[in-house]
Amino acid sequence: METMRPSRLAVLFIGWATAGCVGPLGRCDFETIEITMAVTIDRDGAQTSTTLWNVLAPTNLSSREYESVRGVLIDNNGPGVIFTVPAFDANPGMLALMFRTPLEVGQRLLVTRAFAGGGWGLVDSDVGSQEVWISVRDEEFQATAAEGWLEVTAVMPLAFAMDVTVSDGAGPEMRLAGTGEFRRQEERRTCD
Repeated sequence: METMRPSRLAVLFIGWATAGCVGPLGRCDFETIEITMAVTIDRDGAQTSTTLWNVLAPTNLSSREYESVRGVLIDNNGPGVIFTVPAFDANPGMLALMFRTPLEVGQRLLVTRAFAGGGWGLVDSDVGSQEVWISVRDEEFQATAAEGWLEVTAVMPLAFAMDVTVSDGAGPEMRLAGTGEFRRQEERRTCD
């Protein structure tokens, strides 16, 4: 019977300890994509500044969809994307943006349309290469028209500035101005 030399044993142990959920330590690599938006909201003559935040984990989408969304938001590689952040301390309340990629630093996209909906995923729609569509929902308010811009300030990962005015056709307009940035977070945690 052959005995294992200490160097081989050390290589096997290091391999097990760093191999996802395989091995005696039961540790997993876990990744998320975070979006943080610092936004000032002007509505009915009142101005509010807030931070909107959301996180996308691989468990929210299929593995293939997650990798594709990450490719767009973190690596600037893919057809286009939609992402959503909860907003307005309302239920339902959210802001979603949809646009095509790849993008370039300094590129200014026009916000040309309001749509109803949200979520996270790739888009294969009529969104043009130089435009952004926006969805804004605050309880009974659902934007039906939008105009403004989104300027790309970084691409790997994506960061932007925006200034958009939306309306629902029935009441006062709402202006949203601020910045947003994506970040890829990685951590090692105990496997479930």
